[in-house]
Amino acid sequence: MKKQAIGGALLCLSLMAANLEAAPAARGTLDIAGLITTTGLGDSDLYDFGAGVEAQVRFWLSEKFGWAGVLGLSQWEASSSSSQWGGPIEGEMRFLPVGASLIYRTSSEPGIRLVLEAGLRYAFVSSDVDLLVNGEKNSVSIENGVLGVVAADLERNVGGGQLFAGVVYQLDLQAPDASWSGGDLRENSLEAASLRLGFRRPF
Repeated sequence: MKKQAIGGALLCLSLMAANLEAAPAARGTLDIAGLITTTGLGDSDLYDFGAGVEAQVRFWLSEKFGWAGVLGLSQWEASSSSSQWGGPIEGEMRFLPVGASLIYRTSSEPGIRLVLEAGLRYAFVSSDVDLLVNGEKNSVSIENGVLGVVAADLERNVGGGQLFAGVVYQLDLQAPDASWSGGDLRENSLEAASLRLGFRRPF
């Protein structure tokens, strides 16, 4: 159901963008934002919390529609109380999401505006997570994954750019596989919700 919702949102935005009439030349913005992440959505309890940064280069095809290239970096702290892999875990997981989004701004008028986003990310994962078995640390290998992302921000003109804040929800389209020397583990979910705060600068 979640995958269908993401696909439907992307299709709708694609159709709207494709049917723009007399769109002006692309105008761009550079977005830099920080994220505080709540992990452990669904039935996963592998991580306590996460934090990250994100950069987007946005190209506006009209006053309301555009697209963005996205690059981020996040780090999640392993939960010592997790039982999902059959024993306690410790350490950190880092991942670098790379992808693109379609974006829609509800208004181009001054004041506070709502900006909606839907996109896809390929997550390059680096694991420093250890699984404790009989008191011994065992390195956990985590593969890369694919994410769907939806977000909503409120933006306001400030000092030649826009200050924005909002929420981001990401879900697994292909959850990363995990394994250790003793065999395969349950998949490593990247499903999460984040608070996002940043500044958007035109160029």
